[in-house]
Amino acid sequence: MSLPVEFQHLSNQDRNILENYLDVVNYPTGGCLFRAGDEGVDVILIDSGKVRLEFDTDELDTEKVVATLGEGEMFGELTLLDQDVRSLSAYAETELKVRRLTIEALHKLVEEHSKLGAYVYAALGKSAANKLRLSNARMSDFLSVSFAVHPEVDLMVDEAKNAQLDYIRFSDRQIDVLLYDICQILLAHSKELAEDAVKETRLGNVIDKDSKHIIFCLGIYNDLVGKSGTGIVKHNRLKNVREIVDSMGVIFGLVPVTNPVSTVIFKSLITLKSRNSIILSPNRLGSKVVVKTVDLIRPVLTKHGLNEDVIQVVRARQSRQITAAFMRHNDVSLVLATGGSGMVKAAYSSGTPSIGVGPGNTPCFIAADAKLAHAASSIVKSKSFDNGLVCGSEHNLIVEDSIYSKFVQALEDHGAAVLTTEEKKHFMSEAISSSGALSRRIIGQDVDKIAQRYDIKRDYPIRLIVVPSDETISSENPLLHEKMAPVLSLISVKNYGEGLLAAETILDIEGCGHTAVIHTQSARNAKEFGLTVKASRILVNSPCVQGIIGFTTGLTVSLTLGCGSYGGNSTTDNITYTHLMNVKRMAYFLPYKKTLGLLDRFRHVSPRVLYILRLLGNIRRILRR
Repeated sequence: MSLPVEFQHLSNQDRNILENYLDVVNYPTGGCLFRAGDEGVDVILIDSGKVRLEFDTDELDTEKVVATLGEGEMFGELTLLDQDVRSLSAYAETELKVRRLTIEALHKLVEEHSKLGAYVYAALGKSAANKLRLSNARMSDFLSVSFAVHPEVDLMVDEAKNAQLDYIRFSDRQIDVLLYDICQILLAHSKELAEDAVKETRLGNVIDKDSKHIIFCLGIYNDLVGKSGTGIVKHNRLKNVREIVDSMGVIFGLVPVTNPVSTVIFKSLITLKSRNSIILSPNRLGSKVVVKTVDLIRPVLTKHGLNEDVIQVVRARQSRQITAAFMRHNDVSLVLATGGSGMVKAAYSSGTPSIGVGPGNTPCFIAADAKLAHAASSIVKSKSFDNGLVCGSEHNLIVEDSIYSKFVQALEDHGAAVLTTEEKKHFMSEAISSSGALSRRIIGQDVDKIAQRYDIKRDYPIRLIVVPSDETISSENPLLHEKMAPVLSLISVKNYGEGLLAAETILDIEGCGHTAVIHTQSARNAKEFGLTVKASRILVNSPCVQGIIGFTTGLTVSLTLGCGSYGGNSTTDNITYTHLMNVKRMAYFLPYKKTLGLLDRFRHVSPRVLYILRLLGNIRRILRR
């Protein structure tokens, strides 16, 4: 029997006695030992295999893994001692054999072998105390400027730094050829990678993921090719100011489980265009396909005479500590944080410059004058894409009363199932988790499987599920939060003003700063909507998914969408290669701007000069019109 170090001084006789009080349990890979919130009734000793401890969170793309434990380690002693609930969940990372010491068995041990029972209690207390000291040390690391990094983190960052220094010599033409060859290899494996992504993550569908890979290869390449990423990129001849761009260095990029391959495509291409190197950090659930994608790209770099460490991927098991170590590393220049809000906040608090994005919860307002067939077609096409996994898709439909029935019919004409009162009651009772969020069982799943699970039947193929919401628009309504599935809410409002207020309120609940949509033929209504709602992307008469990434609009093609200060982000932009460069401005002396001399000459008439400047400002305003 393999025992933790806290039991190392037990005699063989005591070991044999203790073994009689332990229950042997085997778990398959992926098996759940317990969940956060369960009653702490035992301490678990690992005989063989590995256990993964993680936080319980509804966020798909927040790093949940706290630690991975192996043979000879134990856990659960704290809850056994204080009789409280579990704070973490435990899963078998590999095939697992453990021994469980229950609270009942421990009490019995104390009664029958008091000395040994006292020793076991002391060992459990010592283990809990050691873990508390370790937690304090880690907290100290987080609060300290000199954050201790892991050796493997140091090595990867150093390799990325050295590779990037060699890469900056490449010309724009050489980089465009390199990007072309990378896109070629990715397009050739697009469907295969889509199949792997769906198989591994069990999210989305192969057809749409394949389309997404192709869209981003072509769209991003089109946005980048022929543009300059080095040297003087702009010259304002009137002011004689030149803008000079320079690379940043090492980028650390998080890769979400919802878009594993397309995120690798996007972040790799914009990083290479801006002459940086990148270390990609995948979510545990999508790590295999991310590694496979990166391994397709790296030989292309070698073919072009580059060090393949310009693009790296974290291949080891992920944990919050490893991710934090990368984010806080002195030689990481920028963190590209795409993922759950927890990871974005961690990036911004790391002390390293970061670009993060917030959650989406897009309100889509269908005004009374909207073209209903076009609106319905756009919404179904967008929200059903990749099983609703794009965070910027429509999440909440807001419809004026006067067109409500006609719009419902238009939705059904295009394949949406608008739930009846009875269907909604059944759906809400089972599809909403105890925390008030959409059940993980339907996130990113095929709509026909969801319909079958909740007994939703129509005489046409269902492409989307629409749930009418009669409840108050508030954060307590689970339908008004982000829904990463082919499911969205439907709200009825009396008029345009009430609809505008509903859109504002929904964004305040969740998704503030991300995206909002309006379908209307009135330029005045569209303008008021744009001026009022707190969203970085405001689409007019466009399908949302296709619009936010720039395929049905003039927006920059991107998979990282800033939410500005509304959403706690540093920018409202669609992120592209220009955000990964330092811009230097070289300004020349202008003889005609002898400000100091003019100040001396006009010091006594400065109020009159101020008035003249005001008139010049009015002229500028008129010219802008």
